[in-house]
Amino acid sequence: MSSFSFKSKFITVEGSEGVGKSTQLQQIASKIEHTGCKVLLTREPGGTKLGEKIRELILYDKEPITPTAELLLIFAARAQHLQKVVKPALSEGVCVISDRYIDSSFAYQGGGRGLDFSLIEQLVSLIDAPIPDCTILLDTNNVEKALERAKTVSPTDVNDKIESEKLTFFDNVRQAYLQRAFENSYIHIVSANDTVENVTAKIFKVLDEYAASA
Repeated sequence: MSSFSFKSKFITVEGSEGVGKSTQLQQIASKIEHTGCKVLLTREPGGTKLGEKIRELILYDKEPITPTAELLLIFAARAQHLQKVVKPALSEGVCVISDRYIDSSFAYQGGGRGLDFSLIEQLVSLIDAPIPDCTILLDTNNVEKALERAKTVSPTDVNDKIESEKLTFFDNVRQAYLQRAFENSYIHIVSANDTVENVTAKIFKVLDEYAASA
């Protein structure tokens, strides 16, 4: 990786609840910072003041949100995030690492909520959303255990409307993620069914292979 630079690279981390994204995001950021590249960690929905307000509406507001309204809110937050945070950082040579991005919309609103993928693709095009350089998809075949882990890690987050969904919802989310990975070579599946250290090692291997092939 000595001749490769993560400068201006856009890396995203995807996966369902409880797969350990938060921990691995920090590990990825640390690895890339050690190459001498400046790193920006961000998240979706969120990353801006508007985005964080929309996040609160989606996850915690008591009023039920229709699937289409949820999708449009997420893309409103995403449009703001891209224009105010992601694109400016990339133009300055910063490596941007985002906790969730467009593939989460295909997984959650497409797979989970049952919305047509073509609708999501239209919105991706509408806001001129760039394709990530590399996406790490943390996957587990034990969705139920992952959900239990998520509730253990954040026991105060009991009002999260997404985490309150039924198991079938998350099974559909996982299948949509796997479909996206099958169709898009920038998405790299990493099994989360292992120790934190071993998962980190697998992610680092993916990043090293990406750097070698870039």
